Amino acid sequence: MNKLFLVVIAVFVTMSGNVYASDEGDLSVGVSMGENALLGSPADVYGRSALGFGGFVLFSPSDFFDLDININYASHKGLGNSLGHFYGTMALRFGMEFDQLFPFICAGVGFYRAAADLGGVEGTAAGFGFNVGTGLDVELGSSLMIGVLMRYHPVFDKGSAAVSPVLGDIFDVMMRVGFMFKTGIQGGWD
Repeated sequence: MNKLFLVVIAVFVTMSGNVYASDEGDLSVGVSMGENALLGSPADVYGRSALGFGGFVLFSPSDFFDLDININYASHKGLGNSLGHFYGTMALRFGMEFDQLFPFICAGVGFYRAAADLGGVEGTAAGFGFNVGTGLDVELGSSLMIGVLMRYHPVFDKGSAAVSPVLGDIFDVMMRVGFMFKTGIQGGWD
């Protein structure tokens, strides 16, 4: 695992030589980690919060909006039960840039999958939902960005499983670190 982490960091550092300030055609790739909270009845069964981690790709096809793709995982353990949930989201971000600060709002869709162990009985469920949130990114030079992303994820189709409840709504607050690259792709959507 440590070797893989070092290889990923080496690739990012090597590729970050040709980067510019965030603008149309930029691409950011990074990792995220933070608080992941279950809401509703799953919180009563598996515990409310857990440490979540994941990755993201952020593409700016226009000066007016960005496409933010995230993959996250969190493992909740509480009351002798466990729940691991994995979710991928795709959202549009809208905001304004103030020097190196970029406050934004975002909204999009997501796919949510959970595997649970409730007193020795195991089950899985999957469902679709959407996400809405806000955040702030800060550019640290021409190739590095940090940020925070807060989102609420209402899951529509909670799925059915032998272990119930499995899926529920999620609230996450993720700290993000990413590397920015200039792709040269011009969206023409302005």
